[in-house]
Amino acid sequence: RACKPFTRLDRSKCDGLLKLPAVSEDRALREEVRDLFTHAWDNYMEHAFPKDVLLPMSCKGADSWGGMSMTVLDTLDTLAIMGNASEFERMVNWCIAHIDFDIDETVSVFETNIRALGGLISAHLLALDPRLGLMSGPCASWWEAARLPCSGDS
Repeated sequence: RACKPFTRLDRSKCDGLLKLPAVSEDRALREEVRDLFTHAWDNYMEHAFPKDVLLPMSCKGADSWGGMSMTVLDTLDTLAIMGNASEFERMVNWCIAHIDFDIDETVSVFETNIRALGGLISAHLLALDPRLGLMSGPCASWWEAARLPCSGDS
């Protein structure tokens, strides 16, 4: 199966990177970015989830970053920023239930830090902000469920 192509991209907006859009274009560009993100996320979820990445040419998933669902971890904060609270909460709950970092796998320390750890820290900070309404229940309950035991815990 092939990934669905995205056909609404207007390449004329890519000319002159230093040109700022007119205020009237701002909303349209924001929606185009949201559409592009949703297109990419939906294709990842349909063709690659829970693999690390979506291979765009074959439209298949691959575990090329340690098998930790890297795209999910890296995308949690983007889901929140895009205002998709239901998908954010669904993916947080999925991560709690399914992601296990106790694996013997060679990984890129840099990529794991910026994408996995960075995504989790950003998601945690965003979820704690009650003004954003990202979690339907109290954050303390899901955070406690996902907390890794410290060496001093009994």
